[in-house]
Amino acid sequence: MIPRYLLRVIDVIWLFIAACIGLVIAIGYGLSADNQILYTKTSGNGDKQRIIVLRDLSHNLEAPLTSRFGSNNALNWSPDGQQITYVSSDNQDFEIDIMGSLGQQKHPISHKFTQIDEFLLWSPNSQHILYTITAQNQTESILFDTVTGKVNALPKIITFSSAVWSPDSENIIYQTLNENGSMRLYLMDIKCFATAQPCEFKELAFLKYQNLTGGAPVWSPDKRSIVLSNIYSKTVVATLRCEQLIESCIDYYAVIGDRSTSLNWSPDSQQLALTPSETQIVTIRPQTGEKHSFAVTTGEPYGLNWSPDSRFISYMSVQKKGYVYVLDTVTGETSTLYENQITTYPPQWRPIPR
Repeated sequence: MIPRYLLRVIDVIWLFIAACIGLVIAIGYGLSADNQILYTKTSGNGDKQRIIVLRDLSHNLEAPLTSRFGSNNALNWSPDGQQITYVSSDNQDFEIDIMGSLGQQKHPISHKFTQIDEFLLWSPNSQHILYTITAQNQTESILFDTVTGKVNALPKIITFSSAVWSPDSENIIYQTLNENGSMRLYLMDIKCFATAQPCEFKELAFLKYQNLTGGAPVWSPDKRSIVLSNIYSKTVVATLRCEQLIESCIDYYAVIGDRSTSLNWSPDSQQLALTPSETQIVTIRPQTGEKHSFAVTTGEPYGLNWSPDSRFISYMSVQKKGYVYVLDTVTGETSTLYENQITTYPPQWRPIPR
């Protein structure tokens, strides 16, 4: 058994190496923001030790952002690309931590808990974070303010696989069944926490005749279009002339194809990437209907993630754990980015605000 003081020394050395690499990155050998990708990989002792790594794909440089002791997972960039949230574990309890883009200023934003909903949701302005955790057999949905440090509990528990922020960062929207058993969108204005108004979710009369089904709505980066799914296993895109989710704001809507198990907008808001089957990735331009289909031979794809230049799509395979693939949507070629070295949580390109 390794003495505890020796573990501390090793840990300090590891952090020093990471800091040196981060310094190289920061002073310019390094990573242009549009080529940075964030991922986790195992570090000794099997899957119980996971570190967060930032990698520059152009120069083949990478820097560990966390210690090699403990487990770190569930990565999320803030929309401005300046902060990273992740879930850390000491193999007993969990907590949500936040750090800068190069691993600096790490600190927890939650108390210890035993279970977390899969998703953490940043507001578009990078000020608030939504998450649901269970601690001491009590489950809560939490709103955390990264500027003031204030924590507020939502009036009801929501699953973030069915939730999204409004583009102005002032409302939380989620999808659930109403009292009649129909799928509807609900909205809560977060300003209620700063006023005497009651905090409650109100039903929206938006696309109510489209027979929506479960799954979080997905906004385009330019905040002009929103994607939902209907009960006929189709994907519905509504393009808006204003940011309110009301029928009069809809410029037009279109049913663009089969429902997808994984869906993502390109950063330029021109294309949607979908996985309508286990053997293909499809890109669609909703405004023109132009569609391209790419055969997938690596196993069922998931975790689609566009590069900042809207050309490449990274994804993982359900069948091949630890592999990451990159699809070039211009040439149609697929390359292997990582082989059997990262965890099952999909890597994330660093956002570049436009």
